[in-house]
Amino acid sequence: MVLVLSLFTACAKDKVVETVTETETAKEAETETATETEAATEVEAVEELEPITLQVTTWDSESDYINEIIDQYEAANPHVTVEFQYIVQGYDEKVQIMNASGKTPDVLMMWNTPAYVESGGVVEPLDAFIAADDDIDMDQFYPVTLDWAKYKGQIWGGLPKDVTPRAMYYNKGAFDAAGVAYPEDGWTWADFIEINKAVTVDDQYGFIALAGHTYMLQHFIWSNGGQMISDDGLSASGYVNSQEVVETIAWYKEVYDSSASSLVASGDANPGNAEFMSGKVAMMDNGSWPIASLRDEEGLEFGVVVPPVPAEGVPFKPVVHSATWSMYAGSEQKDAAWDFIKFCAGPDGARIIGASGFSTTALPVVNEELGLADTELGKFMEILEMPTNSPEFTKSQYYWESDGAFGAAVATILLNDADIQEALDGAALEMDAILGQ
Repeated sequence: MVLVLSLFTACAKDKVVETVTETETAKEAETETATETEAATEVEAVEELEPITLQVTTWDSESDYINEIIDQYEAANPHVTVEFQYIVQGYDEKVQIMNASGKTPDVLMMWNTPAYVESGGVVEPLDAFIAADDDIDMDQFYPVTLDWAKYKGQIWGGLPKDVTPRAMYYNKGAFDAAGVAYPEDGWTWADFIEINKAVTVDDQYGFIALAGHTYMLQHFIWSNGGQMISDDGLSASGYVNSQEVVETIAWYKEVYDSSASSLVASGDANPGNAEFMSGKVAMMDNGSWPIASLRDEEGLEFGVVVPPVPAEGVPFKPVVHSATWSMYAGSEQKDAAWDFIKFCAGPDGARIIGASGFSTTALPVVNEELGLADTELGKFMEILEMPTNSPEFTKSQYYWESDGAFGAAVATILLNDADIQEALDGAALEMDAILGQ
């Protein structure tokens, strides 16, 4: 009897197990069917979306990473085709011509926000798109990048593509050969003069100073407590000719007189980069763009340091370079343009830009994620965290026109030994007339 009962119990258990297994299999089959149905529905939904072609225009020569961004966006949005146009020269002028003809792209790269806004009909303010979109977190960007995009209280300039402050590069080999210690953060203007002279040996100069590069001067002017024009952008008198600016230009005149001022160089693009790479100068003031090419230069060892400050303990106020992904006001597919802008400026697009080594991204969290702090770009990340002034050019559409008067005054000071106060007083009057028009 016991043996029969045991056999019956065992059989019963086997039946229960078989029944449970069959039930689980049936449920799994139902789940798989449901998943397949959902996937098919999603595919059908994507297929039902109206095909969209977005026109995107930039000046950026680093088009490889832009193409990668476009590839990833199109893969995630199969109904969208992005046509990319790269304008080699005369970007701003050509965009204005395109706008006049009604052929401006849906998305364009921009930097001079006031000029584009005041020219009329080129860019769309993005405040309404930002307010209506729960997926965009404006706090994810470095604050200074949003200052670039703002004009008269609105975000006209779009969302930031990337950002770099200016920093001081130094050639370790040149310093070693001259027996001079490498510069360190917190060094002063007086230290810079001394080091500049010490590493100037034979046919090598310490630094390359450019008479026409006024933008570089701004971080020195700001760090000394000065500014170029009034906060409302209407005047320069009392600002560009202030004691703080006079002191800054006087120091830079001393730098210029002891630097490689005779070498052929321009205030455009990467001033001093070629001279630095060739070993003709031991230091250069620049953004992060040369990093990739400097790394590839055989035998070149370099470091990056925060530029010097007026005196010990004075905080450095960086000037930055940035650009924005902006929307054309005449676009007939603004929602799609906004979605693409979000993707480019968000973590997905930023990771591609950061991985390229071209620049720090506009998102601190992505820079950390990519480990950029452990590379030469780490110094640029440190500088980006330093409090600074709002960009001077965002105060007025006429800023860059007025800057021509300042640049001419600086050139007469550096090249012709003009009296600094008199030259800047004259520049201030010219700038007032331009800014007040």
